[in-house]
Amino acid sequence: MPASPRRLFLPEPPRAMILDHARQSPTLEVCGLLIGSGDDLISIAAVEKVANRADEPGRRFEIDPQVQFDLHRRLRGSDQRVIGHYHSHPGGPAAPSAYDLSMAHDPDAVWVIVTLHPSEAVTAYICLDQANGFQTLQIVTNL
Repeated sequence: MPASPRRLFLPEPPRAMILDHARQSPTLEVCGLLIGSGDDLISIAAVEKVANRADEPGRRFEIDPQVQFDLHRRLRGSDQRVIGHYHSHPGGPAAPSAYDLSMAHDPDAVWVIVTLHPSEAVTAYICLDQANGFQTLQIVTNL
């Protein structure tokens, strides 16, 4: 396993797509998959919006595993991979919740969290483990 990444390169086009997705459904947790590459500096090349299939989409998000599997398959043979996911916290902070921590099972997955209120914010994390929680990743928009 690579050393924990400390920075995430999130260019404006994917960042804008994530925020726009959240604006489209401001009372629901929207979600999607992050496509990119890298280890020490993770670079997001694209995002793929996916349906939130949670029972309570205003409070939780759930991505269909088949959707993620299909995207992994489509990316096979390229230099890109699924590096994690994004979701919104409508009305809450752009920080991992206790529920997010309980659902964090992949130590290499990047978690991008967005909120619109009280102002727009985009943050990024990786989960160290259940005991140590999430580590903040520095987001850089220009290299």
